[in-house]
Amino acid sequence: MIIVDTENLNKYVDSLCNLEAPIVERVDSLFCLTAFEEIGAVDGMIKAFNVEKKSELLMHEICYALGQMDKTPDHVAKITSFLEMLLETE
Repeated sequence: MIIVDTENLNKYVDSLCNLEAPIVERVDSLFCLTAFEEIGAVDGMIKAFNVEKKSELLMHEICYALGQMDKTPDHVAKITSFLEMLLETE
């Protein structure tokens, strides 16, 4: 069981975006971010998606986690905008 430090969103964003961190730590951080209500959690996932270049599986997991973040209209708008941007770049 993972205990999420809900006082430290940036710790999880930094870990998820750290390309040198073990993949297990990065994935744990990703799913810890789903516990946050702040829009910064969505921003952090999007940042990590844009930083990640090697692991298509992690990119898939980030998109999956984003799909679970429909907590507020602001979350949905940000996620929709991100997905539209992805579709436009393909």
